[in-house]
Amino acid sequence: MKKYIALIIVLLIGIAAGIVASLSVLFGNVSPPNTGVIRDISIIIQKNSWSFDPDVIRVSEGDMLRLRIINGDVNDHGIAIDSYGISERVPAHSTSTLPSFLAINPGSFLFYDPIPAPSGIARSGTYKGEERSYLDELGVLQVDPYAERRK
Repeated sequence: MKKYIALIIVLLIGIAAGIVASLSVLFGNVSPPNTGVIRDISIIIQKNSWSFDPDVIRVSEGDMLRLRIINGDVNDHGIAIDSYGISERVPAHSTSTLPSFLAINPGSFLFYDPIPAPSGIARSGTYKGEERSYLDELGVLQVDPYAERRK
């Protein structure tokens, strides 16, 4: 009986050591880059525009972003960036500053207006002249890879 208990204890210690080793390989010494650059970016939603201005935001991996959303429309709007866990409502004729966040993942990330509103014709941006609904009010956050990683 003691032999089986000792075997189980050794087995559990081996499993725990394997988990610790795996986690240290996966998460040890790996931290997101921080360029030290703070990007203050204003995104404007004009009255009856059905678009963001700008609708493409280009930053580098490791940049700290501070987004300010200016809603000049008579309807509530918002901004959502699912990949960064952002979803903010901006009431009509108001400005909202999102909490700062670090651009840690390189790639292209869609942002959109998650607040229901009537549809209309986009007055600026990539979709200028096209009929858009609130879910078609789109933009892209382009996060370029950290430059030192490419060397």
